[in-house]
Amino acid sequence: MDNRPLSIKRFEMLYYISLLIGVVTSAIMYESMLRQASPLFIGIVQFFTFASTALLIFLISRKRSKIAKWFLVGMWAIGLIFYIPQLSQMLHVGLAGVFSIIQLCLQAVGLYYLFTDEVKEWMDGKGKKALSLSEINSSQTNANNEKQAKDNLWAAFFVLVFVIFIVFVVRNT
Repeated sequence: MDNRPLSIKRFEMLYYISLLIGVVTSAIMYESMLRQASPLFIGIVQFFTFASTALLIFLISRKRSKIAKWFLVGMWAIGLIFYIPQLSQMLHVGLAGVFSIIQLCLQAVGLYYLFTDEVKEWMDGKGKKALSLSEINSSQTNANNEKQAKDNLWAAFFVLVFVIFIVFVVRNT
């Protein structure tokens, strides 16, 4: 039985989807990347990036690794610094820029879910234990639904602000 919180499952799903979008974006950008580096170098960098990100996702979502969580947050923040100047070039390529923005937004929302209270408790080993059907009452279900709705609104707000920020930066470069 999977007793992980819904937020950690969402983080995992969003990050794995972002990895798949990254593969598609890399395929679209391959010709452009060849002008800057050899196929071997591109392959090594792509493999290392994919494998290390997948490993971090696994360590966070299955092994409750706080070190992996902060490493992923740091990688994302550093990547963002290098990403913004390249975005205008990617938008000129076409679909790669759109996929790249979608990937970045998925990652931002995924990271948001890592900082919810239920994930913090789960990573500390204080997560809720599985309850029998007789222990679940409607007030708990309603409270959880309200909290999840609030979390979803915050995530949507965060993505909207982030997209506006990216558009502002790209337009001013």
